[in-house]
Amino acid sequence: MTRHLVVATLLVFALPAAARPPLRSGRAIPLPDALDVVFDGRLEPIVGPLRFPMEMVKKGAVQQYGEVVILEGDDEIVTDDGNGSTKIRYDQQVQDPWSISRRFYERYPDQFDEVIVFTAFRDDGSENALAYEIQVRQDVKGIGRDPITKADHWGSQAALYAFVNMKGMDQYPRYWGVPITDPKSGVYPVLAQEFAHRWLAFMKYRDGGGADSKAMLGRDLAHWASTLESDASVMDGVRWADHGDGTFSVEEQNARFSKLDLYGMGLLPPEQVPPWYRISDAVDVGNGHKVEGKNGVQKGLVVKGKREEITIAQVIQALGPRIPAFGMAPRQFRVAFVLITRPGQRASEVLEKAADLEIVRKVWEDAFKQYTGGAGSMCTQVSAPCGSPVARVLGGTLVEVAGNGDGVIEPGETVAATFDLFNDGGGAAASVQVFASAPGVDFPITATIVPQLHAGERLKVTVRGLVGDGSVVCGKALLVEGRSAIGDHVWRGFAEAFPGTRDDYRARFDAGSGWWGVDLLHKDSVTSDGWQWGSPREYSYYGYFSFQPDGGAGGKGKAWFTGIERGNISTGGNHSLPKGVSTLWSPRIDLAKAIHPLLRYQAWFVALDVSNPRQAPVTADEDHLLLEASSDGAKWVHLDQLNGADDRWRSREIDLAAVTHGMLDLARPVQFRFTVNRNYDDEIVEAGIDDFAIVGQSESCLPSPPPDLGPAPPLPMVSGGGCTVSGKARGGGWAPLALALLLMIARRRRMRRPLGQVFRGAVVRP
Repeated sequence: MTRHLVVATLLVFALPAAARPPLRSGRAIPLPDALDVVFDGRLEPIVGPLRFPMEMVKKGAVQQYGEVVILEGDDEIVTDDGNGSTKIRYDQQVQDPWSISRRFYERYPDQFDEVIVFTAFRDDGSENALAYEIQVRQDVKGIGRDPITKADHWGSQAALYAFVNMKGMDQYPRYWGVPITDPKSGVYPVLAQEFAHRWLAFMKYRDGGGADSKAMLGRDLAHWASTLESDASVMDGVRWADHGDGTFSVEEQNARFSKLDLYGMGLLPPEQVPPWYRISDAVDVGNGHKVEGKNGVQKGLVVKGKREEITIAQVIQALGPRIPAFGMAPRQFRVAFVLITRPGQRASEVLEKAADLEIVRKVWEDAFKQYTGGAGSMCTQVSAPCGSPVARVLGGTLVEVAGNGDGVIEPGETVAATFDLFNDGGGAAASVQVFASAPGVDFPITATIVPQLHAGERLKVTVRGLVGDGSVVCGKALLVEGRSAIGDHVWRGFAEAFPGTRDDYRARFDAGSGWWGVDLLHKDSVTSDGWQWGSPREYSYYGYFSFQPDGGAGGKGKAWFTGIERGNISTGGNHSLPKGVSTLWSPRIDLAKAIHPLLRYQAWFVALDVSNPRQAPVTADEDHLLLEASSDGAKWVHLDQLNGADDRWRSREIDLAAVTHGMLDLARPVQFRFTVNRNYDDEIVEAGIDDFAIVGQSESCLPSPPPDLGPAPPLPMVSGGGCTVSGKARGGGWAPLALALLLMIARRRRMRRPLGQVFRGAVVRP
């Protein structure tokens, strides 16, 4: 497979379109074409209707971790076609970006210049972009942008100027090879570019012939041309070195805001913008090809061309002066960082990503100061303005502390909600009030007081509450919100637990293989790169679609995986599952005492057809990951199956009591088996299993036994149309008979078990 690199600043990979139909059927994998797209606020529906119906998902909650807002995905803000494609669409109907911003403003004040969104999934909503900005409001003159006023449509009445979708968090480590939290990550110049698109780069200038020229503009007429000396602006900019002989070389790219950028942003007066130049008629001295300003260039490139001098006076001649001018324009900016989950995915499932984004937002504040040379400042706090004392809530835990001592939260027991408070502000926070609240749990209405939280201090604060009888549902998430307050400023976090549930079995695989085994019957046709225990190493298709993740389901740690080594499809050494079958076996698990057991696990499965080197891979539909179970080692029951090529860990859940009635004997130890296959040589198949657990209910979740009503009354004798009394027929004797029948029916109803029969220790729903 040939690798195609588009030479462009911040335009990393543009992959070839399909040259011919795939050799076998399957869903094509969408790939990016450019790093950002700029919208002018006039949205057009560019995404067609879904091919697959989507299950209705209840409205997702709005949670918070530190200063990161987490929006739980639902069918109002995210589309999931169930076939591996999840997206934020913009079709002016549903799943639009403005639906996201309106959800945000349901809970947060209208105090943010921009809402910056990251997703916990690969966002396929704009397949040709790594990130994009949509203009919401434009009221600056003299920068080449038309006025726009649509903020109220986005849920904002005053402050919002732009919506930025940075899309999937996982794509940035793939492109730049460093964690997203590393200041060297490319996420920061991309973020700077998207943030500044509200002003840049649309400027024209009055050329020597008296015409207004767009020659400074490059890609999409919304970035600086690669042939412009823009001091390595983050707007696709280049810093050129002039050798004085008509040749120029690329020295630096995408490193800062240029002086011209700062003028456009209102951070520099025009008299402090030095002259710059563009290279006209540029030709690559290496191959003689013309260098177009709309295309990218690589560091070290040498071109020959003519130097055209440009001054800020020429820009003002073409566009007029900037209004508001320097001194009247804002220099401090405030944005909100928002993380969006997949539909149905809870905030608690993306806490590691939220923790990374909490670091990213703080690195971004420093990067913005560096990019502007100290001319501007950035605040990413949503709970209080920057400079205020802080008491951020960084997650929490919820446990039983007074009850029957089994470690399971049940009605009538006392629970402890412990929240992690952190002060990373510039001074001490005094008299911090901490509250906890949850439906069905009685927490104190008075605050727990932390007298002082020192700068840099991290402190755990516990609040106890009583779980009401019948107020929580067994197996359903119990969410406790924690709030810390300093005066009028409030920080939020949450803790989550599942009342009435216990782990009957769990294998996390981080510390060991869990006594699981491979090919126990010695019948597998795969002998190498089959199931292995360890830390899988990430490799991908042009840095975009991941064949294999880096670590287990939490983004770190170990798991069971097929061929855990990093592959390289260019050389053919991909460490994919070879052609054939590989099986992974659990130990025999005792579930005799499990009550309504639910099997939960994390699965990874990618099956791709790479037979056509001229096109992107398509899904291989004949390869599967199969889960079976047996209680006797002879008869195996089909429990679950994964198909397709969805490059993410997928949460799976099987109700063993519901699907195994009459097929599995849960009174005997049960063994589970994963089987993965690959049918053809020209395929890539990668499968993984992590955090395998069987969760059962506690005894408190069982229905109460029916009351003992004693023996039923004897039925009267019936003869003809009446009752026989003392050998005589009496007409109209239906009342005693009707009463007897009603008593019998009532007694039988009381004797009926409300949740169905009990079968082999597990409650089976009728």
